Amino acid sequence: QSEGEREALFAASKAVHCDGLENVLAAMRRRGPSARLFYASSCMVFGAPKTAPQNEECEIAPNSIYAETKALGMEIVRRAREVDGLYCASGILYNHESGLRDARFVIPRIVKGAVDVKVGAAKTLVLGDLRSRADWGAAEDFVRAMHAMLRLDAPQDFVIGTGKLHSVGEAAELALKYLGLDPVDCLRTDPAILRRPPPAVPYQADASAIQKAAGWSPMITLERLIRSMIESERSLRSYQAA
Repeated sequence: QSEGEREALFAASKAVHCDGLENVLAAMRRRGPSARLFYASSCMVFGAPKTAPQNEECEIAPNSIYAETKALGMEIVRRAREVDGLYCASGILYNHESGLRDARFVIPRIVKGAVDVKVGAAKTLVLGDLRSRADWGAAEDFVRAMHAMLRLDAPQDFVIGTGKLHSVGEAAELALKYLGLDPVDCLRTDPAILRRPPPAVPYQADASAIQKAAGWSPMITLERLIRSMIESERSLRSYQAA
């Protein structure tokens, strides 16, 4: 990647993660100083974690443009909170899934691939690494966490995640078995499709701070999440076929 390409990508990422945020904060200063703002950050701001699980005290050490601009957004929020006295807080979000999630990500890819096998559009579900583990939660649970953060008397940044690690293979088996398919027959691996190697230390949330401060904890298990996503995918396909 050339320097010019990197600068263009950084500018585009900053426009999404920071420039709009600055505009909203400016409007709050002028028109709504009592308004409350939640900023969606990412566990990627931790870069290559040294330990797991991660909490609010872990070093912010982004190692990608996406993470750099998310970290910059968190700094903008912190300054607005400390300098201007605005109620704004960042949530450091771990993987949060729903039926609206882009198919480039592994859980939607598992769901769509498993349904393809079920309807005969594919013979196998092919994934890159069944051993890779992640902290996957439901977007519905995460929205409850955001709401809980904004109800606190004082704004504070929190890590938001389930704290539970599951492997890609486990998630795939849950999807296939729910559809009545045998993973032995229709689950395959192809390391060539991996976009990036899994981190040496997994991204895993320590959400004890928000649990203590706001009483939030995740309610939706990975199995329930995958089942609901499968039903959303089936409904979408039925609608498209109508």
